[in-house]
Amino acid sequence: MKGAVIYARYSCERQTEQSIEGQLRECYKYAEQNGLTIIHEYIDRAMTGTNDNRPSFQKMLADAERTTAWDIVLVYALDRFGRNSIEIALNKQKLIKSGKTLISATQRTSTNIDGSRNLDGILLENMYIGLAEYYSAELSQKIKRGLRESRLKGQFGGGGVAYGYKVVNKKLEINEEQAQIVKYIFERYYGGKIVREIIEEITARGVLYKNKPFVPQTVYKMLVNEKYIGITKYNGEVFDNIYPPIIDKSLFDAIQKKLAVNKTGKRSVNTTFLLRNTPDDIHIEERYIVVNKQMQEGKTVPPKTEAGIRNVPILDNLYPYLKDIDFSKHDRLFPIKEHALREHFQNALKASGLDGMGFTIHSLRHTYATRCAENDVSCYVTQKWVGHSTPDMTQSVYTHVNEDFEKEEIAKFNKGVNDTYNQEKKTIRE
Repeated sequence: MKGAVIYARYSCERQTEQSIEGQLRECYKYAEQNGLTIIHEYIDRAMTGTNDNRPSFQKMLADAERTTAWDIVLVYALDRFGRNSIEIALNKQKLIKSGKTLISATQRTSTNIDGSRNLDGILLENMYIGLAEYYSAELSQKIKRGLRESRLKGQFGGGGVAYGYKVVNKKLEINEEQAQIVKYIFERYYGGKIVREIIEEITARGVLYKNKPFVPQTVYKMLVNEKYIGITKYNGEVFDNIYPPIIDKSLFDAIQKKLAVNKTGKRSVNTTFLLRNTPDDIHIEERYIVVNKQMQEGKTVPPKTEAGIRNVPILDNLYPYLKDIDFSKHDRLFPIKEHALREHFQNALKASGLDGMGFTIHSLRHTYATRCAENDVSCYVTQKWVGHSTPDMTQSVYTHVNEDFEKEEIAKFNKGVNDTYNQEKKTIRE
């Protein structure tokens, strides 16, 4: 008796295990009638036949190359093997190269169990495969056409529902409780809060997403989801009658611009930082400045973490000075050229006898944070200004502060700096 394996498959969730049982029953019946011994069953559940990306199917092809225990692949019908004529031909050829034969329990095939050619089976097999592919393509077309008609009527076509909505009588309605959270996330992000802080705030209020705390990836997806302004896209078409808008389009567009700046700021050499801040970065009446730019080793670089993109408040004692400045007359917030600042700094180091010790402008950042720590400034405040990702990092970096260190630092950065400043201050704006 020849050894054989059975391959069975059903294609969607609407079909059940009964489909597999029916296929197996017919295959075992055929095997008994034709003297075949079933060695193994390969079964794919809820897997389409329009491609061969099926785990059990691929394992069967791989096993065919390695074993001599079986010679026949038995299927209920050829459409179980696949519905793509090209892939069927290619995969059938793989079986032939491995010395295996594809047989159907209910349809005539081009090859008989004994390996002989079945002339009428050649025509019938290709007809069966063509009909299977045609049926699959026609069904897909009908489903797509039906879904499009539903969308034109403003009906929900199935799938995942965006947070903030619910399905009522085949249509989407706003879930008022969740919609308030959506609005809160958008407004807080626009107001300068980073995603991590927004998550902390809503989690503290007991708000969950699918019974778990929100994660950054979920929030970022929400911030770019056009469904919140009532736009849904399918196959290149735009529908504005399926999702009722929750977010105003002007707010959504403003956030997209902000996200784009943050995104390119982490990669693009054309994005400007620190001394190249524009007047748009300062908000006098709202009393905050956008500080999303850093300098290291005398060069502008993107923030290492999201926390490096932040807003800092304009302190009360600075407000009177800043509110009277006409920033529209400047193309940059700080009209100081970086090369002039670096040159001034190097001259100051040289005058202090520190030019050979490897100090950089970036060292000033650490000195500032050190002074904050020495004067009992909260690490939460210092963290915001120096751009560390967490207050714990700020605290851990500056735990080395002591009196000897303070004296050394003061001596390093004060010696000769005043004289040099007077000599060089004319160059700082060149």
